[in-house]
Amino acid sequence: MKAMLLLATALVVFQAGAQRKPEFWTVHQESQGLTGSLEHDMMIPGGLLDPNIQDSLAAGASPGRKSALTAAAYSILIPGAGQVYTENYIPSALFVVAEVALWVTYSRYEKKGDNQTSAFENYADGKWSVVRYVQWIGKYMHVDTSGIIVSANPSLPPWQQVDWAKMNALEGELGQMSDNGFTHELPTRPTESYYELIGKYPQYGGGWIDAGYYTPPDILSSNVSPDFLFYSQMRGDANSFYNVATTAAYVIVANHILSALEAAWSAARFNSTLKAGARLDPVRRPDGLVEMVPTATISIAF
Repeated sequence: MKAMLLLATALVVFQAGAQRKPEFWTVHQESQGLTGSLEHDMMIPGGLLDPNIQDSLAAGASPGRKSALTAAAYSILIPGAGQVYTENYIPSALFVVAEVALWVTYSRYEKKGDNQTSAFENYADGKWSVVRYVQWIGKYMHVDTSGIIVSANPSLPPWQQVDWAKMNALEGELGQMSDNGFTHELPTRPTESYYELIGKYPQYGGGWIDAGYYTPPDILSSNVSPDFLFYSQMRGDANSFYNVATTAAYVIVANHILSALEAAWSAARFNSTLKAGARLDPVRRPDGLVEMVPTATISIAF
């Protein structure tokens, strides 16, 4: 079977060569002339064969393999790039579209989260006061708050008018008493925890500007003011925006990984495809001649 295949390929290549008259054939024909002997006519003086033609004849029909590692590396950097390398264009387009959509989603919701964060921080700075909070403690919890408010200068923001360490110490003492709803010590502004706690725990309800009615029993019943509730919703919206952005970021990473895995698999599929070809291999013979040997190849690369 192999001998028949080689013979058929030789006849096809010989006939095609006679019809097309490529450069190497023309040189040989003009220099020697055809004799009618296939073996003799496939001989070419070595000096007459262009090295560039010789190289192209030897390598031109060899099927190229695709490296799974290279394909994966391309796609881990840019999803879809590995698929282009393996000539698998539809999955490449899908990964690229997904990447663009995910980055747009991430950027959009990260920006919305930033804007909402600025909005609720400004709202808190205008509606909640640590000075008011300390005054509320002194009025309703019947404890000494002297020395905590260190300035009454209205040009200073509230968070600069109190001794934060003394206030935290007082919160700690209240927390050790019987159940009164005091469970935390307020971090300094402008930490993230500061903005979280004042809109999360009823302990800080007395610091809101609309909490004139607020009393200790309201802490235990979570009877917080409208400003407290509105602020909590603003923070919740910001967290929701950030959650969407975070999810998009995770999916972006997953898209890179999936694209890399698919690209490696695509390379393996490409390499496992049946490859068949025919070529003329130049083989040097004695007396300075080069014989053009017809060669047929059938291979399955893994």
